[in-house]
Amino acid sequence: MATGPEFYYVQTQVTSALGDTQQALFALPCDPSTPGPGATVRSEGEPEGGAAYGTLLWSDAGVLYLVGVVPQWRRQGIATALWKKAREISELPLDRAPLRTALGEAWMFYGLGIDAPLEQLNGPFTSRGEAIGAEQRQLALDDEEATAERILALLGAVPEALPHIRAMCAPTQEDAFARARKLQQGES
Repeated sequence: MATGPEFYYVQTQVTSALGDTQQALFALPCDPSTPGPGATVRSEGEPEGGAAYGTLLWSDAGVLYLVGVVPQWRRQGIATALWKKAREISELPLDRAPLRTALGEAWMFYGLGIDAPLEQLNGPFTSRGEAIGAEQRQLALDDEEATAERILALLGAVPEALPHIRAMCAPTQEDAFARARKLQQGES
């Protein structure tokens, strides 16, 4: 694993759009005015400034709702560090995420070794604008075909769904829309 940036954690609760309370953990950059690397501070709200490297949200029942890392900081162990710290804090396995992206599936299965059921595949959340400055390896799956076939099996979908699943494996929202558009137009 690559050596990533130094960060500390901010633990808080947030309210979802549906009004549910979720546990939240943020990875924030260290500087001389912040806690040291690996420290955890509790907060009454989300951290100020929007400079978080990554965020992890989960329920008190142990369901992961969101694992997100800023594209330029991906593949440096931040998501895994957040997950480990959240497990430590919550004392829960945090091994369920019924809704996830292809990148999330690859991280859970190949990165963490968790073979969890999948109820719904979400498209990528990253826009091309957010991806500016990120390397291709920070955006794309290592093995898109293997991940797509794994998702097909997890969803119990028919083989004809594979091209649509591949579209959802795109690195950005815009790329996923372009792939889906080609499918609708009968192109491959």
